Amino acid sequence: MKTLILLIISISTFFSVRAQNSYPAQNIELIGRWASGSAKAVFNMPGYVYLGNGGIFEIYSTADISNPAKIGSVTLHGTINDIYVLGNYAYVASGNFGLEIVNISSPSQPFIENYIVFDDEVTAIDVSDAYVNQPIVFVLTDKSGLYAYDLSDMTNPKQLSHLETYGYGKDLFGDKHNLRLYCAEYDQGFEIIDVSNPQNLTSLGKYNTSGSAYGIAVQDKKAYVADYHKGLVVVDVANAAAPQKITTFSTHDLAYDVVVFDTLACVAIGGTGLEIIDLTEKAYPEVVPFDDNGTAEAISRCNTNIFVADGSGGVKIVSVDVGQSTIQSQIPTAGNARGIAVNDPFIYVADGFNGLKILDASDYQNPVLAGEYLFEDGYAKNVFVMDTLAFVAAGNAGLLIFNVSNPSTPQLISSVEFESGDASGVYVKNDTVFIANGENGIQIYSIADLTNPQYLSHFNTGYRATNIVVRGTYAYVSDYLNGFEVYDISDLSSVSRVGASNVPVNGMDLFVTPPYAFVAGKQSGVRILDITNLSAVTEMSYFRASDYSFTYGVFAQDTLLYLADGNEGLHVVHISDPTQPALAGYFQTGGYARDVFVRDSIIFVADENDGVYILKYAPVAVTIEEQINNIPENFQLYQNFPNPFNPATVIRYRLSTPAHVRLVVYDVVGKVVKELINRQQGVGQYQITFNAKGLSSGVYLYRLETSHGFSQVRKMILLR
Repeated sequence: MKTLILLIISISTFFSVRAQNSYPAQNIELIGRWASGSAKAVFNMPGYVYLGNGGIFEIYSTADISNPAKIGSVTLHGTINDIYVLGNYAYVASGNFGLEIVNISSPSQPFIENYIVFDDEVTAIDVSDAYVNQPIVFVLTDKSGLYAYDLSDMTNPKQLSHLETYGYGKDLFGDKHNLRLYCAEYDQGFEIIDVSNPQNLTSLGKYNTSGSAYGIAVQDKKAYVADYHKGLVVVDVANAAAPQKITTFSTHDLAYDVVVFDTLACVAIGGTGLEIIDLTEKAYPEVVPFDDNGTAEAISRCNTNIFVADGSGGVKIVSVDVGQSTIQSQIPTAGNARGIAVNDPFIYVADGFNGLKILDASDYQNPVLAGEYLFEDGYAKNVFVMDTLAFVAAGNAGLLIFNVSNPSTPQLISSVEFESGDASGVYVKNDTVFIANGENGIQIYSIADLTNPQYLSHFNTGYRATNIVVRGTYAYVSDYLNGFEVYDISDLSSVSRVGASNVPVNGMDLFVTPPYAFVAGKQSGVRILDITNLSAVTEMSYFRASDYSFTYGVFAQDTLLYLADGNEGLHVVHISDPTQPALAGYFQTGGYARDVFVRDSIIFVADENDGVYILKYAPVAVTIEEQINNIPENFQLYQNFPNPFNPATVIRYRLSTPAHVRLVVYDVVGKVVKELINRQQGVGQYQITFNAKGLSSGVYLYRLETSHGFSQVRKMILLR
């Protein structure tokens, strides 16, 4: 007998050429994407440079090094953290998505050959062809360690082994001659791993730099570590079991990555750019400063040319000559999408150092850049749009006011500069603009004459104002220390505080729709407040998706709350009962979600590293069967054991061909209880333990789905 169960599942949109898109998602449909972002990865080969422009993999010809020419690109699923090119393939660390393999046999038409989804962020890639008839790719993740895959059949990658590393994975350097990998592991320094047998990765030793290791290079039995806080740390690794520190060179700013050749070490230095250190035998090697005012994060080398992934500054190509190093050319990319507003059909993006971007979203599936205004100073953090005007909170540059009647050429009308502060939020009501200016509170200006804004007044908030919303005669403010505050602005010459939240949080953003206010509290999730009585604001409830969620942006519409949750992407929350918020859907963006805007059920997410996502909340009711006929012989979901169980049971399944696998536990009304598996797996028998601690007795269902279309559900009983 068949039992029919009603479940809510997600609609998927497919991007890749050979394999189905597997954005981790529930009830969220991806409509379109503008994937441009900051440059975090670069790899060069003779005649070509390969780079990440946010989530776009781009190929440039360097036949003329002074004028690189773009010849091909393909949009990937996540922010590009690292690139390794070997033969006709580029292996890409695709942020929160996983490993993507790009076929570059025709540089003008690269395409996704295959991919492997990971639960954690993929941070670094190394590929070796030193194994006979068996190219091996090594994948480093931030939390779960190092993986080795056999790529002899590119369409069917096989996981060979996995090694838990000591710390958070940041970078890899492969010693092909000695078959060793050097892993930069953040607060644990670096680890040396024997990869001579890819089926049995073995840790040989480690060295803690006592800082934060981000990048690593090895030459002549010396490891050069770009340490975020320490600078360049040089370590003797002749004895892998007992590495010994040689020296440390302080750098001008935070060290992210390093390449070494001959007697030079070139270090990517965060906000400084590039520093070149002479490593000749002397007591204190010469430091040759090189400052391009960028945000250098990664480096690659070809001969004496250094390619610097310079964040929002794109990629800079530097000719290295000690004492006379010069920028040969640069390749522009987008910046860091921090704030977003929509006035159909245009999307306005506060894009960090790269200023204001305006996207034409007449076709949601294919948003395109319509126009931009590049900043000479400041950092675009937020944007407010009213009719043909755009108001940009630009950090230390204050407020910039634009005429956007012609989106292709936004015109700066005027600006409001402050002696100090950090403009991060803006709200306009009639002819008055309110600016959240950090520790300087709220600045209020008249814009009756747009060409000459006039100061009206200001008021200080509890600590640091991050954003502001005005409703009637009240201003509602998110404050980084006090969370939420309310001010009576009926008399702008005498503003007074009338209320505040009773739970201090790191307020980053807010949305107000009386009688409720919603405050994005960073690591505190979203706080739901009752503002019926402004003199006694009370917290009704809060929602935080996980211990790793950092809520930066919030938007409310009808009975749904939309949260920009950092590296966990977008979460949609039911608030029909504000005292019991419940997860309704989620979508894992490729980078770091910072802001969200909703218009007519369409969701726009600003991802700091990965541009803009256009999404739709789309729950779909479908019927599935507890038992199904004609189960393919190559897949099998077994009955859990023990059953009934308390509190844990083992679920087993079989795969005879590689597949992307999703294993989810539901309650009897179709609500997701826990997602156990969501990743690519190879051939074999698998088992996982489900712990029902905290759940009530009753019947639960577990469902196995694969990328081949297989689906099976079984029933289990929790008996307390």
